[in-house]
Amino acid sequence: MGLLSLYVEDFYEIIERKAKSFIINEIINCNILNEFDLQCRFIGFLRNEIDAFRDSRWNIYNTFYLKASNKIPDILIFLNYKPVIFIEVKYYGFNNPNREKIYNDLTKLHNYFSRYSLSIKRGYTYNIFSYSKQKCEEFERILRNKINNKDIRAINLNLREREDFYEIKSKVLDTIAKLKSNLKERYL
Repeated sequence: MGLLSLYVEDFYEIIERKAKSFIINEIINCNILNEFDLQCRFIGFLRNEIDAFRDSRWNIYNTFYLKASNKIPDILIFLNYKPVIFIEVKYYGFNNPNREKIYNDLTKLHNYFSRYSLSIKRGYTYNIFSYSKQKCEEFERILRNKINNKDIRAINLNLREREDFYEIKSKVLDTIAKLKSNLKERYL
């Protein structure tokens, strides 16, 4: 263990506040273009936070590492080899979410929380979307109605609330188009 100790409450602060600005910057810089990018960047961010404390009691795993994506949340944070925080990430980008998928993911979170209730302290669903105010309220109402556990929290980043939304959207869509074009040229 290093000079400083990282506590569970520190992670709440990191996830609920610090990660938001990091994720927005990554989207603006076109480093997050889909859910896979979001998950990888989020994990890298969290690992850097752990490294800053030099606290070896903490580990972070993702579903790609654990190879069980249907049964566990996207990101699991362990303290002394016990899961204490889980995060399900959703990147809807500029598309509308599938209501059934939202319900399935929230059910997965509840099941996981129930199964590991002795060690899990908190769970999160981290949602990135771009909705009108009306759609945003509907989405948040769905989450509130489905999440009836005070220890599972929804963190929603609505890109449309940003003043530079249309610039971000244009930049991201241009980047995606260029990547697709490069792939076509390379493999066709």
